[in-house]
Order: sequence, then C-alpha cells, then structure tokens
Amino acid sequence: IRGLKVEKDLLVDMEPFFDSYKAIMPYFINESPAPAAERIQSEEEAERMAHSSNCILCACCTTSCPIFWVNGSYLGPAAIVQAHRFIFDSRDEATQQRLGIMNQNTGVWRCRTAYNCTEACPRDIPITQLIEEVSGAQGPAVITQQGLALAVEWFEHITPVLAGAEAKALPQLTFKNIKEGAAPVAAGEALGF
Repeated sequence: IRGLKVEKDLLVDMEPFFDSYKAIMPYFINESPAPAAERIQSEEEAERMAHSSNCILCACCTTSCPIFWVNGSYLGPAAIVQAHRFIFDSRDEATQQRLGIMNQNTGVWRCRTAYNCTEACPRDIPITQLIEEVSGAQGPAVITQQGLALAVEWFEHITPVLAGAEAKALPQLTFKNIKEGAAPVAAGEALGF
C-alpha cells in the first residue's frame, strides 16, 4: 500500500490515515437543545450525504492517491469524504469549522482530480465528485493565502509567487472569483505582478 509505512509483510502503519480522519472531526456536533423526538431530515437532505455515509474507511482511495504518496500531510480522499458527510448533514452545526480545515493547504486544494480514488473505491463512491462538492462549499468565504495559492495553481495551472503577501491585501478574492477567472488578475494586481 503506497503512502503508508510498511511495518512488515502486508502490515502498514495506519496512524497517518487515522490522524487525517480524526482531524476533520468525524462526529456529529450540535449544541442546540435536543428535540423531544429525533432530529428529522428530509429525504433530499439525507440523499445529499448518502454516498459519503457509505465509506467504510478501508483506505483504498487514500492509498491510491498520487498526491498522498508524495505529500503525507495531505488529508487524503477518505478524510475529505468523511468531512463531506458532516458538512452536508443539515443537523450538524460544525460546517464552518470543517470547511476551515478543508481550506488549509493540506485539504481539498491539494486534490488534482486524478480519479484514482474513485476507481479504487470498493463501495463505488464517487469520491472525486464529493471532493469537488466540498471545495465548492467553500462558497463566498475569503480564501486564505495558502488556499489562494493552491486554487490559482489548480484553476490556472500556474504557481504564483505569494511570498510576503498579506491576506488583507487580497480582500475581495473568493472561491467564486477564482472559478470565474477573476482572482488571478486581482491577485496579480494586488501583489504587483
């Protein structure tokens, strides 16, 4: 299994995999008073997270990911799928915290859409699609300097030099702007390119 340290024979150290899993807070968070009955979801709301709920944490997707092979700090597809499950759970209240984790340089911006993860999944979960949904859920939130660098590289296939740039110098840059092609121009102007 690539990306995980071999202990002996077919035994690998799964700690990095489970550390990534724990980092996304894979548990239900809701501080609201509990209702008298269950916390009800509509069928549409339940369907939104149906694929990500099917993950069995086998690590096939993560160990098939070339980014994970090269960069062990990348959360990996399985952790992002687990984050998806809670980000799109209408009953959970920690969406913004999880999106903040996903917006780090070890999160969704590292994915290069190789589709190895989707092909490796024994449960036929559309992992790449779920990763794209999580990156799209970043919405109008301002992207961090690291997130900006990775997003620009991804959408424009370039690596801008952001050394010394202040996040406050890039106030209007959002995920939507980058997808629409406005951010590279704005980033270039803001950074003097």
